[in-house]
Amino acid sequence: VNKTEFLFLQKIQEFYPTLKKQYKVEWCKNKNCLPFDFVIEELKIIIEIDGPQHFIQVAKWTSPEIQKEKDKIQKNIHVLIIGESSRFDNWGLNGYKRNTNPRLSERKNLISFSNTAAGGFITEFSVPLLLTGVGANNYEDHFKRKSIVSIYNEVNFKTHWISNQIDQGNIQIHSKEAINIYNYFTSSLSEKNVTVDMNLVKKLKTILDENDDNDKFIVLHTQGSHYNYSVRHPNEYDFFKPSLKTVFAASADKNFKKEITNSYDNSILYTDAVIDSVITLLESKNINSSVTYISDHGENLFDDERNFSQHAQPVPSKYIAHIPFIIWYSDKLKSTFPDKITNLNKNINAKISSENLIHTLSSLSGIKYRGQDSTKDLTTKYYIDNLQLILGANNKVYKTAELR
Repeated sequence: VNKTEFLFLQKIQEFYPTLKKQYKVEWCKNKNCLPFDFVIEELKIIIEIDGPQHFIQVAKWTSPEIQKEKDKIQKNIHVLIIGESSRFDNWGLNGYKRNTNPRLSERKNLISFSNTAAGGFITEFSVPLLLTGVGANNYEDHFKRKSIVSIYNEVNFKTHWISNQIDQGNIQIHSKEAINIYNYFTSSLSEKNVTVDMNLVKKLKTILDENDDNDKFIVLHTQGSHYNYSVRHPNEYDFFKPSLKTVFAASADKNFKKEITNSYDNSILYTDAVIDSVITLLESKNINSSVTYISDHGENLFDDERNFSQHAQPVPSKYIAHIPFIIWYSDKLKSTFPDKITNLNKNINAKISSENLIHTLSSLSGIKYRGQDSTKDLTTKYYIDNLQLILGANNKVYKTAELR
C-alpha cells in the first residue's frame, strides 16, 4: 500500500462508524473492491490527500427534490462572478467619491445591494460559504453539502467553472462539481505570469457561442482586487495616479497610502469593465439571463488609527465585512418573473449575507429544491433580514454590526 492509499484507508476507517450509523454503509468485503466504490445514492466521498485537510462530503440535493418552475420554458443562462478583496466603500456605484464604475453606473436592470456582509475574512472561508449557504456559524457543514453548482447540474443546466485563482482545498471540492472546468492558475502571491480577469470573459464568450440549446450556469472566479493591485489590470486602466505601476511600496507601508489606494481603485475600475463585458455578452442573447457579482470579502486600506492593510488580521474589520453585491437581469427574465424582480428591488437595502446567494440565485433561475428557504431568498416578499455573521481566524464568528 502506497502513502496515498494508506492515508485514504486511514481516513475511511476514522469516519466509518459515523457512515455506518447514518447512511448504512457497509465495509467492502471483497478483496478486489476499492474503498471508493461504495458510493450510494445520497453519499459521495471525496478524499483530498495533498490538500490542507481530508474530508467527507455528503450530497444533500437529490434530483426528485429539484425542479424547474413550470412557467420557465425559455433558454436560460446565468453567470455568477465571484470577486476578490473588493470592498463596498470604493465602488462609485455605491456612492464613492471617485467614479470607479463608469460602465455599470449607466446600466439599466442593475441592482446594487447596500448592506451585504461577507461570510468569511479570507477566500478559503468565504467562497465555500457563499456557494453552499451554510452560514458562518456552520462552516464545517459545507463539507456535507453540495454547492449551488450541483443544484444547476440536477436540473440539466450545463455548468462551467472558469477560474483565475488556484482553487484548492475547501473551494476545490465545490469547483469540481462543475461539468466543465477551466483554470488559469494565477497565483495571488505572484507578479509574474499573471492572467487578467478579462481573459475569463473571453473564455465565457466561447462558451456562449456554442451552438447548442443547453441552459447554462457559469461561475467566474476572478483575481479582482487582490494585492498587488497594480498587476490586476492592464496599463490602460492605470487611471488614478501615482500608482504602484510606477512607485514601489510595501503593502503595509502607510506612508504610501495614496499610491496604494490609487492602485486599488484602478483594480475596481477594471472589475467594472469585466462585469460590464459579461453583461454585454448576455444582453445580446435576448433570453432569460442574469449576471450576479459578489465579492468574497473586502479589504483594509489604512482606514483608521489601526492602519490595517489587506485582510489578514484575525479579527475582521467592517471594511472586510462590507462587500459589493449586484444583480443584473435581462428584460426577458423580468417579463418571466416580474414579481421576483420587484422583490429584489424592494430588498435593495435589506441586511444580506453571502448566505443568501444560493437561495436567491436559484430562485431567480426558476429552480425549486429541498432546503430552499423563502425567508433567505431576496426574490420573495417573505425575506427576513440576515444576522450578518462573519468567520474570522481561529474559527471565531463575529457579528458584522459590532465590527469597527
